[in-house]
Amino acid sequence: METLTQDLRYGYRNLLRHPGFTAVAVLSLALGIGANTAIFSFIDTVLLRDLPVKQPERLLLFGDGKVRGIHGGPPDGPMTLFGWQEYQSFKSNNSVFEGVLAVNSQHARLYLTIPGENATGAPEFALANLVSGNFFDVLGVTPGAGRFFDASADRTLGASPYIVLSDGFWERRFHRSASAIGQPIQIAGFSYTVLGVAPRGFFGIRLGEAPDMWLPLSMQPRMPGGFENMMNEAQMHFVSVMGRLRPGVTSQQAQANVNVLYWQILPAELGTSPSPNDLEHIRHARVDLTPGDKGIAELRKNYETPLQILMIVVAMVLLIACANVANLQLALAARRQKEFALRFAIGAGRWRVARQLLTESLLLAGCGGVLGILVANGEGKLLVHLISTGPRALPLDFRLDQRVLAFTVLLSIATGLVFGLFPAFRSSRVDLNSSLKESKASMAPPGKVTFGRVLVAGQVAISLGLLVTAGLLLHSFSNLISIGAGFDRESVLIFKLDTDSSGYKEDARLASLYRRIESGVSRLPGVASEGVSMFSFNEGQRMLDFKAAGVNLPDEARNTNQNFVSPGYFAALRIPVILGREMNAADTAAAPLVGVVSETFAKEIFGGAANALGRTVVMGDDKKPTQIVGIARDTKPADVRDKDVKMIWSSVYQTPVFVHNLAVRVSGDPTQVAAAVRSTMQSTERNLPIRWMTTLADEVSDSLVKERAIAQLSTFFAGLALLLSAIGLYGAISFAVARRTNEIGIRMALGAERVGVLGMVLRDAMLLAGAGMLIGLPLAWVATREMQSMLYGLGSFDGLSVAGSVAALGIVVLIAGYLPARRAAAVDPMVALRYE
Repeated sequence: METLTQDLRYGYRNLLRHPGFTAVAVLSLALGIGANTAIFSFIDTVLLRDLPVKQPERLLLFGDGKVRGIHGGPPDGPMTLFGWQEYQSFKSNNSVFEGVLAVNSQHARLYLTIPGENATGAPEFALANLVSGNFFDVLGVTPGAGRFFDASADRTLGASPYIVLSDGFWERRFHRSASAIGQPIQIAGFSYTVLGVAPRGFFGIRLGEAPDMWLPLSMQPRMPGGFENMMNEAQMHFVSVMGRLRPGVTSQQAQANVNVLYWQILPAELGTSPSPNDLEHIRHARVDLTPGDKGIAELRKNYETPLQILMIVVAMVLLIACANVANLQLALAARRQKEFALRFAIGAGRWRVARQLLTESLLLAGCGGVLGILVANGEGKLLVHLISTGPRALPLDFRLDQRVLAFTVLLSIATGLVFGLFPAFRSSRVDLNSSLKESKASMAPPGKVTFGRVLVAGQVAISLGLLVTAGLLLHSFSNLISIGAGFDRESVLIFKLDTDSSGYKEDARLASLYRRIESGVSRLPGVASEGVSMFSFNEGQRMLDFKAAGVNLPDEARNTNQNFVSPGYFAALRIPVILGREMNAADTAAAPLVGVVSETFAKEIFGGAANALGRTVVMGDDKKPTQIVGIARDTKPADVRDKDVKMIWSSVYQTPVFVHNLAVRVSGDPTQVAAAVRSTMQSTERNLPIRWMTTLADEVSDSLVKERAIAQLSTFFAGLALLLSAIGLYGAISFAVARRTNEIGIRMALGAERVGVLGMVLRDAMLLAGAGMLIGLPLAWVATREMQSMLYGLGSFDGLSVAGSVAALGIVVLIAGYLPARRAAAVDPMVALRYE
């Protein structure tokens, strides 16, 4: 222990004596360790961490949790969403679960008023999850304050007006005051009572969401949005279901039990006279139980593969950092040879010197690990920012828990050993005679393959592979962002509305509100056109069955995407109507229903645009037919990678429904127009909530958030690897120049020009980098093959990405080699040959 203390003390003093070396080494390690810690922390949060509930390993999810929304019609195939009545049967009649809970698959956007506090101001926005009464009991969660509602809340629809607050909302809104318990809160004109507060860190069963509160699912009929009756509709599927296994029951037994029960209750959903098609559908229906210990996470589905790629990338960055520090230590050891020789001369053993150098390596790694934690925190926040869309950042908890800290500590120790072993071994084998004379004659010839040169070549190879990977991902993202989606995304503002929370019903007054808003906005300076719509890009879809008069269609063709829009919508998005006309002001509720269909709809259903114009279709449960008055160009409403889809646009003035978007095409300063549009809408209807404003271009970009994040992060880490490789190359060449000082002095004494010396050193650097590139190109090709599924519009070899990467690497190599080469050219022959 005393010797270790001496080693630490001496190592600390030695690192302080070389501040430049120490700063570069610690910073290199901090960047490498920090990157690995940040990505591991994200992987731990998204892929590895269990739900913060009691015995999460006993939770099973009904389905895979990958579907959200409201789906009507008879069940078919593996089911993920279920109806309220189906959930009640699962809960009451199974024999394998201690309890079964249900959660509305969509969160509720609520606007609440707290009596006596904000009664005269605008209602406050809050995100809520609607859950079954036994939700907290099945999960085994205890309240942070107050109490939870229980299974009795499910007995009568609309009769359990209770709220459980999240810990974050309790702190933010009530400052953790006990007076919040029992507080009345008004939502959509109905009074609720706060019963309690969830424990800190509890977010429910959906990772990546942070609801402000939980309400009983039985209160769904009182929620704004026009779905008052879906709790009683057998074929309305909208809840996610999860169960807690009884002790001793296996997941296979639970799977069999649940499916037997499911097949028993399905026939009752079809009524007394089911159609043959409906009977065929339910024959294929089943429930696949999946592990629920980690909850439901769309992030897991979206980012599992990218995170695995990023983990490999940052591991390569750390490997480069280790090689970098090893080379720097070798360069420093060349300057410390006399010190080592003196220690050997007075009796120090080789293991004693090697242990001292290993101690210094571990000190460097420890400092890099401490600083790396700070780097990881910043990189974690950057990662959350990159993958977040909308006004709220994803509520991911990057806390430094025991697993993350243990990972960082072990990584730091391993890193110190990796980059410290060879320099320690090399420095313990010093030639006493030449070292004590300060001779550099022991320098190996420039062409000899040494460990340090192998490290540099490896750094260059890995850097080239990372650069090519980043170039491919950037090129792929550029291809995606430039794809046409059937509309003009530029200069369009999108205002996100919550019309279903405005107090209106789906009737003529709602249509009048849309007319008044559009009329007011159209008169504003800088507004070229405007229109409201139920859906904007990548916001969801309304899939509906239809019947086409005079056409016999198979079941799979009787389904289309429907969007409700106002007449100005086509002009606002510049969707061309190629045949017929758009909807107009004459298409009122009293007039026959009209619609505009896409080219694909016209072609697949009627054989072409000319045949479709004037024909009629009956949408869903409509009693009246809809006449096709126009054919518009195909659009991609959900994803730029989608193929052309069948689409019908219906008039929101003829069928008043809640819309969620106002699109405004502007010709002036968008920020000034945005403020004017907000003011106009608020003066038109102060009770109409505007959630946030974005642009159509940003909506398209946000739909590619995964591709954008992986491209940006890969580019960042490839740039970091390039920087570290440049430092490593600089260290290697500096090491070579230090060892060849006498040789360079002899050359210059015999008449060598400084330009020749400069070229000699630069040539050595380029040969070293060239060897690395030759190794790196096959690695890049293998990486391209493995990533092919993530690339869009690129083949197995992208010459532009490879050429750009090689050029960038070559420029950096020249810069990194020029500095020590210039120093070599400035060597004074008299000094270099002093001891010869």
